[in-house]
Amino acid sequence: MSQRPDDRFIKLSTEDNPLTSVLPRSSKPPRERAIERFSISGNAIVTGGAGDLGLEAARAMLEHGAQGLCLFDIATRFEASRSAIQGLRNEFPSSQITEEIVDVTKEDEVDRAVDRVAQQLGGVHVLLCFAGIARGGKAVEMDHLRTMTVEEMQEYDKLLDEPDWDIYYWATNKRTPPERWADSPLLEKLRVHARNEGKVVRKMPPL
Repeated sequence: MSQRPDDRFIKLSTEDNPLTSVLPRSSKPPRERAIERFSISGNAIVTGGAGDLGLEAARAMLEHGAQGLCLFDIATRFEASRSAIQGLRNEFPSSQITEEIVDVTKEDEVDRAVDRVAQQLGGVHVLLCFAGIARGGKAVEMDHLRTMTVEEMQEYDKLLDEPDWDIYYWATNKRTPPERWADSPLLEKLRVHARNEGKVVRKMPPL
């Protein structure tokens, strides 16, 4: 059976879609309208939640009204961010802020953690991901990612906390990396990838 051309597309901007439908005109002042437009209700999970980006995103969500929040991360990141997480609890005492030690490279572990959070908070409505597994791109190389140990993935996660341009300059040998990365096997893999000695034609993965 042949398809009509329009059947190949998903129409998001429809009047009955609450995510994209036009908001009704309001007589409220612009400031109040803006607060309502960006308000958040319900509970959220933030993967990589104990990192700098995850914590800032968590604070923003709490500021905009999230009632419950669970941070997913590995134990060492929680230990390093203990005071910052307690600061969130002090700043937002009416919100329930929980933690789950989760290795996001293990799908079953993530599934169990999400189920626990849903029961504990009464549902999950928002998910922000600052840690996960690349499925379509070439971060180091997909072949490397498939064979990385947990320790190597944790080191890679720490490397990605560095400024992007610094990583680029270190990987292309335009700048000397700091001592903490000077002897890193992972950085050496990035250098090999950047040299592209096989002259492989690289393209962005299809969206």
